[in-house]
Amino acid sequence: MRAWAFPLLALLTLLLSGCTIRSISFPAAINGHIDATDWNFPANGPIELNGEWNFRWKQFSNSNESYSSPATDQTSTIMVPSIWNGKKVNGVTLSGKGYATYTVTVHFNPTEKNKLKALYIPTIFTAYRLYINGEAIASAGTPGKNSQEMIPQSLPQVVYFYPRNNKATLTFHVSNFMHKKGGIWKVILLGNDHQITALQERKLILDTALASCLFIAGSSHLLLYALRRKSTYPLYFGLFCILIGARSVISGRDSLLAKLWPDFNWNLALQIEYLAFYNAPLVFAMFLHSMYPADVPRSFVRVLQILALIFSLITLVTPAPIYTEAIQLYYVIMLTSIAYMLFLLIRIFLRKREFSFLNASVAIFFLLTSINDILYYNQIIMIGNLTPLGLFLFVSVQSFIISVKFSRTFTEAEQMSDQLKELNNTLEEKVRERTQKLEYSLREMAQARFEVSALAERNRIAGEIHDIVGHTLTTIIVQIEAGKRLVDKNLPLALNKLDLSQELVRNGLNEIRRTVHMIKEDTMNFDLTTGLKKLIHMTEKHTGIRIEYDIPTLPELSLAQKKLLYHALQEGLTNGIRHGKSTQFHFVLQKKDASLSFILQDNGTGCTNLLHGFGLQTMEERAREINGRMVIATQPGKGCRLTITLPLDTQQE
Repeated sequence: MRAWAFPLLALLTLLLSGCTIRSISFPAAINGHIDATDWNFPANGPIELNGEWNFRWKQFSNSNESYSSPATDQTSTIMVPSIWNGKKVNGVTLSGKGYATYTVTVHFNPTEKNKLKALYIPTIFTAYRLYINGEAIASAGTPGKNSQEMIPQSLPQVVYFYPRNNKATLTFHVSNFMHKKGGIWKVILLGNDHQITALQERKLILDTALASCLFIAGSSHLLLYALRRKSTYPLYFGLFCILIGARSVISGRDSLLAKLWPDFNWNLALQIEYLAFYNAPLVFAMFLHSMYPADVPRSFVRVLQILALIFSLITLVTPAPIYTEAIQLYYVIMLTSIAYMLFLLIRIFLRKREFSFLNASVAIFFLLTSINDILYYNQIIMIGNLTPLGLFLFVSVQSFIISVKFSRTFTEAEQMSDQLKELNNTLEEKVRERTQKLEYSLREMAQARFEVSALAERNRIAGEIHDIVGHTLTTIIVQIEAGKRLVDKNLPLALNKLDLSQELVRNGLNEIRRTVHMIKEDTMNFDLTTGLKKLIHMTEKHTGIRIEYDIPTLPELSLAQKKLLYHALQEGLTNGIRHGKSTQFHFVLQKKDASLSFILQDNGTGCTNLLHGFGLQTMEERAREINGRMVIATQPGKGCRLTITLPLDTQQE
């Protein structure tokens, strides 16, 4: 951004050229008299009534009294413009509170006789009445000898008069019991009527233009933030412009508020001015932080927020004599903050951030003009009010930068819009291609799901047939082995065993048919209690083992739960007889809370490491599918215990 240096310097030079201070010397007041006999008002313009004015502390002197005599104990001199704070009268150092009489006599050239003159009187703290040659001409507020008598008012005004006897004695009765500063501390101008009128109009136009620009810039940037809240720097910049605009309306060179509303409450206007003054540095720091968050510490912003809150509360809850004193401390804080912000701006420039040179240049210039005004209002230097110049330059450049950023954003949005249009042109073809791929994937998925479903169905059928066939064959083997042992000893009994084996085969076939029918019809008409009891009786009849059981009234169960319990008893009895050599079983179904427990205990040989075959694996998978849990406990010589727990609220099939 170094290319902006030359335009910036050119603009700065142009603005400063409009603020050139006159090189011509004004006649100065000496001991209460100004000799303007050699002053050419039409050629040289108005004069500043600066110098030694006669001053009487705590007196409202007779306005017709002559002040041509040297100063006495009752009469001293004071420099105008200046505040009376700190001045010594009769060995006493004055404070800001009190009242006094200011007098100066202006001597004119005889050619000025009967020519209309005018005075431009700025704000005088905090009330006054003006007499010219003993005649009351103007006032602002009501001067008084105590706070109850006086009424403060900020009212810059123009006063017209005709000189008498080639001179004019100006007498001001000034009182202040409201503000920390008292007296005439701004320049009073004297000139021909049209000169002062034109001067006031220029000041009014400049102040109006500045305030209008600030309010327009502030409102437009607040609107930008409302439309796009992702970026916060337009918000802070808009608030900053409005704060400074409000302060300029109240405390500008020619107060717009006083012109538009002369009777506006003095204390309220002063509070608004102070609140704007306290919060403007904070909002400026927040603006810098939003522009360069990595370079402006958030802790610095937090400190300013706390300080602004404290001084704002002091302004709102305390009377004017107190909060106007508190601002002295804030001047130190503000100067320190400005110095730190100058350091941050220089560091931002050295780090070569975006717009850093342009931002740093105008911000530094604005902060320097702010320092000048603080020193001016405290009468340390008398250059004058330069903040409007710095503010105008700062607002103009920041508006340009924010416009560039938003323009860049809109350009990027247009580019994205063009890309989106181009994408839409090819979107239909891409959608068609992806739809074809998706249809192909769905067909593959459907095929895979069909194969998985078929495999699961085959596994289920295989498991159920395994349970039936395994149980039937185990029982048949027991009968055949018994028949073989009895064939030589008791042939009729051996034949009976073979008949029982034949019956078992028929029953097994019927059981397989019934299972296939259950799988095919998926019916819920299967009576679990009857089926379990029949299985127990048939097993006892054909194997000779003893089975004790306890089957209570069962709740409503799903088909999957019924089949699991039935085949679990089949598998448990078969494994106990075949592998555990069991001769006695104890079977129980228990309902507890929201679960049903299946318990089958045998007196078999037991084992150390139980291996799960096809039947046990199938049973465990069935239990897991319906949120059940199967546990097998066994020890050598202590038989085996099979436990299955099913939740009764699960209705899965």
